[in-house]
Order: sequence, then C-alpha cells, then structure tokens
Amino acid sequence: MTASCYDYTRTLRTSSIDLRSCVKNNYGALACQAGDYIAAGCTNCVASGTTLECRCPNKDKVMLTAQINLRNCIGNMDGKLYCAGH
Repeated sequence: MTASCYDYTRTLRTSSIDLRSCVKNNYGALACQAGDYIAAGCTNCVASGTTLECRCPNKDKVMLTAQINLRNCIGNMDGKLYCAGH
C-alpha cells in the first residue's frame, strides 16, 4: 500500500507499507496484527478505499469472505505508514 501522508511539519510525504505485515487471518476473519502475514491461506485479496477483502480459510478450512477496515490497522507517524491497532 502506498499513500501520501503529512509529517509533523505538514509536509506531504509518500510512504509505503506491506499489508501482509499488518493483517492476519484469524480463522476466516481478518484482524490487525503486526508481524503476521495475510498469506496464511487467504486468496483473492482486493483493497477498495479503506476496505480490504479476502477469501480466507476458517479452522475447518472452509473459505469465507472476510473484510477489514484498514484505518484500524494502518497509521501515519510523521509521514510514514506503520502497523497500528494491534
């Protein structure tokens, strides 16, 4: 994910973050968690606006559609994106 973020001086900076490091599969539901990765069985992930939607397996390996609001997982600190909300 790439975004334009304001730093403390109100200067606009370009910042990127790998969503796989901020979102995990929690038995078929997406959850914010730094240090994990979304690739744990999830497929067909699409970001639209602030929503991320994937197909993820639950504990019985049934594929479910899961969504998460990325505003709960990603933050801006001095113009840099970081994993938040965990």
